[in-house]
Amino acid sequence: MKNIYIEEITVGQKIDSLFLIENPSIKSKTGGLFITCTISDRTGTRDCKIWGNRGSSEEEIERYYELIVEGNIYRIAGEVREYNGAMEIHVNSGIEFLAYTENENNLNIRDYIYSPVDPDETKKKLEKHISGIKDSGIRKIVREAIKTSDGFYEKPAAKKNHHAYYGGLAHHTLEVVEIAAGITDSLPGIDIDRDIVIAGALIHDIGKADTFEKSGISYKPCPAYSLIGHISPAIERISKFRTYTDEDAFYHLLHIIQSHHGTYGDVLPQSTEAWTVHHADNISAMLNEVSSTLKDIKEGEFGWCKPVNSNLYRFHKKRDSVTGRTIKPDDKSPAHNKEEPDDNKPNKGQSSLF
Repeated sequence: MKNIYIEEITVGQKIDSLFLIENPSIKSKTGGLFITCTISDRTGTRDCKIWGNRGSSEEEIERYYELIVEGNIYRIAGEVREYNGAMEIHVNSGIEFLAYTENENNLNIRDYIYSPVDPDETKKKLEKHISGIKDSGIRKIVREAIKTSDGFYEKPAAKKNHHAYYGGLAHHTLEVVEIAAGITDSLPGIDIDRDIVIAGALIHDIGKADTFEKSGISYKPCPAYSLIGHISPAIERISKFRTYTDEDAFYHLLHIIQSHHGTYGDVLPQSTEAWTVHHADNISAMLNEVSSTLKDIKEGEFGWCKPVNSNLYRFHKKRDSVTGRTIKPDDKSPAHNKEEPDDNKPNKGQSSLF
């Protein structure tokens, strides 16, 4: 029975409810093995560690791991704990519930699929950008590439980290397109081919659709995800439509795909259009990582963001409607009634951001 959602859980709470399991993995620690996975429902996702009972053998942990079918719904019984500033669920005796999956026919499947976006709305917006490409040949390449990429509008953009949710690939693509369009339109003094920028942004991650496969009610990475990545499949797909435009435009699109990882890729961007797509891609990915991490950091505190390899600080967001000053949680009276601060007085115990 679904009796609690991810957004409702708090540290120290004991939970016993149904969740979708994704990304199961078995890991070792001093003294034995344990299982890691992501659990989710329509309100969000959380990391989960399954330790088993005290004294559980490695064979027992392995047996339960083999029983987990990614993308299926399981009963998760454990305790919510905090680790490195983030909440995660720890399962001990509740490991026994992993022996069987819940019958999907008796459940509302939408309660278990996390997606912060409406895939249909994303599709409409992307179609508008495709239609806005003036060059008919380039427009046809993009339309055919997306049309023939099975699950493009439903699949995630990654196994974990940014846009790792239902519809994440298309949503990330939309963000990159709109950021790239904004950059292009904001720099009228720079010679940038807008059609190439928009087309390149639309297809830069098209190969990811070939690296995920259906599993249960969700998607999981197939071997290609780790073995060859998403750039080679993207180039292979686009190459099917090379006769739709001239050679120069075609190779420019291939270059954008090949170079969009910037310094982390095999080829650096070598045109204004390629640099534009690279930076748009990076902004979408990094800001989503930062935003996601900040949600688990308390106001006025620091937390580590692994994807960007940096500390983050969550500033106080609430402001007094009269003075505009920040209102901190321990404020007992309106900010406009407070004494003006003396900037020359040291604030004991204050951590510097710099």
